[in-house]
Amino acid sequence: MLSQEGVEAESPSAKQVTVMVLGARVHHPAGLLAPGLLDIMQGMQQLYQQLEEDPKVWGFLGHTPALVSSEDSANNTIIWLLYWETPEALHHFAISSMHPKLVQEYQRQASASGYHVGIMHEVYDVPARHWETIYLNMRPFAMGGSPRCLLLP
Repeated sequence: MLSQEGVEAESPSAKQVTVMVLGARVHHPAGLLAPGLLDIMQGMQQLYQQLEEDPKVWGFLGHTPALVSSEDSANNTIIWLLYWETPEALHHFAISSMHPKLVQEYQRQASASGYHVGIMHEVYDVPARHWETIYLNMRPFAMGGSPRCLLLP
C-alpha cells in the first residue's frame, strides 16, 4: 500500500476492520418510489445520526452513501457499506441502539401489508493486514472516504 506521498507503507492495514453490507431491494412496479422505501431510508438516516453523534462509543468507522444497483433494468437494489472496528462493536450497536426498534417496525409493516421492500445484511470480519485501499486519480470512496478508517498506522 502506498502512502499519500507515494511511498510504500511499512504496515498497511495495521488494524482489523469489520465490514457490513446492508441492502434493500424493492419488489414493486414503482421501483425506488415504492411504498415503504422512504421509511427504510429515514430509518437509515436515524441510525447514521445516532452513530455519528458518538462513533467511538459504537466503534463505528464510517459508511458509504447509498449505492444503487445497475445490474438490471429495474435498478431496484440499494446497498450501503458500513465499517466498524470489530464485530463486537457492531453487535453492541445492533442490540443497544434504536436498531431493534426499527427492525421490529419493519417486521410489523412487512407482515401486516405484504411489504414490498426486502432487507439483508452480510458481515465480514477482516483481520489486520488482509485488506487494502488504493485510489489513483480519484477522490477516496467507500473505506478510503470514511474519515475514521485509519488506513495507515
